[in-house]
Amino acid sequence: MDLRAVARRGIAVYERRRTRAIPPIVFFHLPKCGGTSVRIALRNRLSALGTGTSIAELDSAATRIVSERSGQSLLAVRQAWLDYQLARSDVQLVAGHVPWSPTVMHGDRSRVLVTLLRDPTEHLLSGYYFNRDKADSDHFGIPDSTTLGEYLDSPQAASSGAMFVSYFTDPAFRGDPSSEAAIEAAIRNLDSVDVVGVLEDLDAWLEQLQRRTGVTLRVERRNTSPTSAAERHQMLEPVLRARIHTVTRPNRILYEHVTQDLDEVLTEGGEPITGRTP
Repeated sequence: MDLRAVARRGIAVYERRRTRAIPPIVFFHLPKCGGTSVRIALRNRLSALGTGTSIAELDSAATRIVSERSGQSLLAVRQAWLDYQLARSDVQLVAGHVPWSPTVMHGDRSRVLVTLLRDPTEHLLSGYYFNRDKADSDHFGIPDSTTLGEYLDSPQAASSGAMFVSYFTDPAFRGDPSSEAAIEAAIRNLDSVDVVGVLEDLDAWLEQLQRRTGVTLRVERRNTSPTSAAERHQMLEPVLRARIHTVTRPNRILYEHVTQDLDEVLTEGGEPITGRTP
């Protein structure tokens, strides 16, 4: 008897059983929240496990082109893409800069929704320096001469400061993501996400993900800003810090809601708080 062949067959059977147990995953990848590294790690891990199902990753540049040519808002285009992927039965992972859609609450109830948030001040600064300094960026550019103070007066900064709300509020409220109605809807929808965490405690989020899906990830940092976090904070004057705090109020409300929930989970030693039933 070829013991090595038997062992290989046993491993293959184990892997097939394990991959069948992995639920479909939808990763709401908020821009500049460390999601590129997570998305690549998810794709690589699920591909290595050989689930035999598809992996659907949003092409951000292509959706910007569709938005410009069709006259539809960018988030509306991306929501339509998400809705299409959710209607398929052969997708193991849906990932990208996609906004909340009511359709995620319908269909396959085994589907696991996941997302990561980031400290709002660091999120805004990271986006500013990334889009201003990175020469090969295909993202929304900022002129090199634009100071941080000038940027904070721009519509782009206001959009960045409310981005978490824009992505998670109901579609009807996206036009005014700073409104109380939009923020309340975003909190309600975020509470329906199964695995929510913050970039500042990525290890805790990865542990939640492993418990909920059975998937263990090794995450490497990618798509980082040319200006380090330490440099960003060293250059930040108190007046600018206060202005950033004001601009990022919508994001901060969601971030503090999530971190408060996470603190309760750690204190109680329970499972991640979620508004959905497995």
